[in-house]
Amino acid sequence: MSIGETIVQRLATITTVRQIAQSITNTEYFQAACQELELALTSLRYVLEASFRTDAQYCTTDLHSAED
Repeated sequence: MSIGETIVQRLATITTVRQIAQSITNTEYFQAACQELELALTSLRYVLEASFRTDAQYCTTDLHSAED
């Protein structure tokens, strides 16, 4: 079951205004957390890609040095 389906099921059982307000608040926090996680994962991907490129350059340099 997806996150969206779970949220829809829970919304179907809400019976009070207080529960509605709490669900809206939780959804806003969840949305903000998802955006922050997306930014963090994107940054991590760039850092890892840069690290792999740097490691590959060092390996290539070391191999050329060893051949001389």
